[in-house]
Amino acid sequence: MPTRHQSADLPRTPATGPAPRAGLGGATSPAHAPDAGPGQVIPLNGVDPPAHKGERGRTRSRLRRRNAARRVLLVDDNQDHVLSLSALLEAMGHAVRTEYDGGAALDAVAEFRPQVVILDIGLPVMDGYEVARRLRAAYPDRALLLIALTGYGQARDGLQAKEAGFDSFMVKPPDMPTLRAILTAGKPASNSG
Repeated sequence: MPTRHQSADLPRTPATGPAPRAGLGGATSPAHAPDAGPGQVIPLNGVDPPAHKGERGRTRSRLRRRNAARRVLLVDDNQDHVLSLSALLEAMGHAVRTEYDGGAALDAVAEFRPQVVILDIGLPVMDGYEVARRLRAAYPDRALLLIALTGYGQARDGLQAKEAGFDSFMVKPPDMPTLRAILTAGKPASNSG
């Protein structure tokens, strides 16, 4: 049965916008990549994103696919974006908690213990770069996948994201098959979980 969110995975036409793109043509470093457009990914740490086939402080979980389900913390000050993306992530089977500023995000990580944090860069209280730096400092051995999801699409923004400790850098709106592939691949296990 179709849901109101299925259209996010459909290719766009010239009338509705650019077709989703999986990456930047094999670029491995934001310093060597062209500026990103909506839905593009700038691979960080020399790893291309995997190829894909064909309310505040509240945890929602519909874990239909247990092997692919992850605990995802979604942090963005745009409430409409948070609501729509959290619904899409939940439809993929992930448990999602949402926050709207950087300070609340740090508190939520300690409480919710997410496996993935999707962070906007332009956040109130503390920007996404600082949140990423603090998370990497506080949890150096934890396999925490950090994804920057932002409206900032210049190559220098991707470089700053890499320096702050992000694993992936995506430009809004996200290409959902690419985001799904990144979430499915996850982050390699570390010495302690």
